[in-house]
Amino acid sequence: MKLKEEKGSITLFVVIAMFAFVLFSLATYTLLSRRSQTQTDLMSEIRNMYGNASEYDEYKSYFDGDIVPIYSAEELKKVGSGEKIAISKENGKIYTFSDTATYVLKNDIKLSSFWNEKLNSWTPIGTDEKPFKGFFEGLGHKISGLYIDGSNSNQGLFGVIDGGIVSNLEVEGKVKSSSENIGGIVGKAKNAYTIRNCLNRVEVTGKNNVGGIIGEDIVEESKGKILNCRNMAIITGESKVGGIIGISNGNIVNSVNFSNVEATLDSVGGLVGLKNKNENSNLTGTLKMSYNIAKVKGNSKVGGVVGTNNDIIENCYNTGIVESSNGYVGGIVGTQEGTTDSNKLLNSY
Repeated sequence: MKLKEEKGSITLFVVIAMFAFVLFSLATYTLLSRRSQTQTDLMSEIRNMYGNASEYDEYKSYFDGDIVPIYSAEELKKVGSGEKIAISKENGKIYTFSDTATYVLKNDIKLSSFWNEKLNSWTPIGTDEKPFKGFFEGLGHKISGLYIDGSNSNQGLFGVIDGGIVSNLEVEGKVKSSSENIGGIVGKAKNAYTIRNCLNRVEVTGKNNVGGIIGEDIVEESKGKILNCRNMAIITGESKVGGIIGISNGNIVNSVNFSNVEATLDSVGGLVGLKNKNENSNLTGTLKMSYNIAKVKGNSKVGGVVGTNNDIIENCYNTGIVESSNGYVGGIVGTQEGTTDSNKLLNSY
C-alpha cells in the first residue's frame, strides 16, 4: 500500500512539473512574441518617417539590432549611460543604454515636469570623454522644457556627439552658458555626424561658438552634415554665432533660420557664424540651398547667411536685416577670407 502511495506521489509530481513547464514555455513565447512585435512596430514607424527607400537604406543598418524605446524623461536621462534598464511599457524588458545604441522616442516628453528650473539644469547627453556615438530617432516628437544655466562648455540636449545621428526631433526650452560650444540640440559635433530633419525652439545664449542646432563641429574631410534643419528661437553670444551653427567645417543643406541672431563681437551670421575655421585648413564643406529671413546683428563680420566665410556657399539667400556697428557687413557674407577654389559664393543673393 505504501509503495502505491509513493508511485502516486511521483506521478502527481511529474504531472505538476510538466504543467509548470508548459505554462513557463507559453509565458516565454508570449513575452518573446510581444517583444518581437514591439520591434516590428518600431521598424514600421521608422520606415514611415523616411521619404523614400534610398533614404531609409542609408540608415537601415542602425535599425538591424535591438532598438531602445524612450518613453519618459527618466529614460531620456539615461541615454548613453551604459546602464541596463527595465522599461515598464515594454513588459519589463531590459535594454542596455549604451553610447552606440539606436534609440527611438515614442512620445513627446516634457522635461519641465522632471526638472525644477530653480534647482537643476539638464545634464547633456555625451561628453568629450564619453561622446554619444549612436542613433537617436525622434519620430517627429518634441522634447520640451529643456533648461540649462551654467558655465560649462559643450551644452545642449546633447553635449558631444562623435559620428552620432540625431533625426526627426523637435526641442524646446532655454540653454544658457558663459562658455563655448553651446547649441539648442548639440553643443559639439565631431567627425561623420548627421543632424537631420530637426527643429530647434531652444533659446540659446553662450560666449563663443553658439548655434541653434549645433555650437561647433569638428570634422574630417567634411563628413559631418546638417540636413533639413530649422531654427525658430533667438540665438545670442559674443563671437562665432549662427542661427544654425556657430562654427562649421561640415556640410549644411536645405536649412533655415527664422529667428534673430545677435553677437556682441564678430563673426555672426543668419545661418553660420564662421564657415571653415581658417584659410589654411584642408577641411572644406558646403553650405547650399539654405536661407535666413531674420535679423542679424553684431559688431563686425556680420552676414545675412555667414559672418566669416572660407568655404563654398551655393544657392543660398537672405531676406533679413543685417546690422553691424563696426564694419564688415554683407547681405550674404560679412567677410570672405581666402582665395582658393574651395572659397566661393555661387548663385546666392
